[in-house]
Amino acid sequence: MKMSKESLIKKYVRDVRTLFPIHGKTEKAYLNKMAENMEDFAADHDFSSMEELYAEFGDPKDAIYQYYSTLDAADLFKIIKLRNLLKYVIAFTCAIFLAAFLFVLAILYQEHQLLMREEATYTIITTTEYEVSP
Repeated sequence: MKMSKESLIKKYVRDVRTLFPIHGKTEKAYLNKMAENMEDFAADHDFSSMEELYAEFGDPKDAIYQYYSTLDAADLFKIIKLRNLLKYVIAFTCAIFLAAFLFVLAILYQEHQLLMREEATYTIITTTEYEVSP
């Protein structure tokens, strides 16, 4: 099955995007610029397979290495710290929601148990009157 140039470019960019450990504005701008460069290349050259694209632009992991080699170490550490902080905030928020859910569930269970005990205490007493004949 032969793929078009556009679909090959989209697949390559998608492969690079999946390898990025962080997805921010700068990474998105880098991917957009890479896609533009690839489209310019596609206009001037003929290629029909991913191998030809890899030969020109390298493996997707090479594109990731190239991107991170251009970043300043301080910027990279800042991005990593921000990502870790975001993970902790999300984990803390999820833990709070889980605790609140379990608390509400415990209260509902206690109410259910109380209701079941109250229903069990009600008994129906039926009395019948017999007529005694003399």
